[in-house]
Amino acid sequence: AALRPALAADTPPVVPDQFVQRANATGLSLLDAAMDADAGGGSLAISPANLARTLALLAMAGTGDGADALRARLLGPDTPVDALPAALTALDQALARPPAAAGAAPPLSQAASLWHARDLAPVETPPPDLTALLGGGVRPLEGVEAVNGWVAETTGGRIPALLDRLDKETALVLATTLLFKDDWSFPFDPADTAPAPFTTAAGERVEVAMMRRRDERLAVRTGAQGDTGVLLGYRNGY
Repeated sequence: AALRPALAADTPPVVPDQFVQRANATGLSLLDAAMDADAGGGSLAISPANLARTLALLAMAGTGDGADALRARLLGPDTPVDALPAALTALDQALARPPAAAGAAPPLSQAASLWHARDLAPVETPPPDLTALLGGGVRPLEGVEAVNGWVAETTGGRIPALLDRLDKETALVLATTLLFKDDWSFPFDPADTAPAPFTTAAGERVEVAMMRRRDERLAVRTGAQGDTGVLLGYRNGY
């Protein structure tokens, strides 16, 4: 599957609120579980949209109780699986933004691909919706290098490898990537960056390089725990 821009539309459709809420809830649940399991204290990031896309592809391609559980998780127990392609397409179109400069690359690109073991023959005519969302990327599983090479290509080298090994029992690998690169609407001047004190989560006071700018157009948000942040928009409307 080649790296492709998020779908564009003259009039973006409305993404079902239930799908967005469930996608966000699923992403936050996974993030909580990953943070609990991460003894090393490293940085973690999860894209609810990309996670929902992966789970939806599995739900569309699968059968049985597992696929039914995924569909219920994303759409609710009473929504048919036929609604998943429309929900995913609407999400892609809602996220799409044309680049601000003519000829520039789109700020957001997505890709998906599926690899299968050679002794596991895929269906000859997969569902059209599934094929479109995969970008045509269904291929034999040749090894971890092929998967990692695709990930590196579709993320512009930002993620050089996804897997370090594949078990002999691995029958399918489904991967999705999301690449986002945009400039802030009101960029910081590097000349204004200077050392300043910072308190870590452990309560330790350290000195770090801080970006600085004074601008009355920036929106300030205060959270429920008293934490304060600044809302920084991107040039292309994100």
